[in-house]
Amino acid sequence: MSVDERRMILRQSIDQSNQTKVVGAPDAMTPGLLQALQLVAQMRKAQKAYFKSRKQADLVESKRLETAVDMKLAELGIKAV
Repeated sequence: MSVDERRMILRQSIDQSNQTKVVGAPDAMTPGLLQALQLVAQMRKAQKAYFKSRKQADLVESKRLETAVDMKLAELGIKAV
């Protein structure tokens, strides 16, 4: 396959991906799923803060949010692996 053919295929793929609506975009999410993702984002922020500072308060907040994420996932019927 020539370089030009590869470029054409790549351009077509990019064009198709730009036209495809991503499943899971905010407007397609249920409120429960959106809340779960927001909790996950908060949890990751708290985890990063803990690993940066190693403060007990940051660890406690991280664990609290982890529990909240686990509870929200269970509420949505998603089991941890």
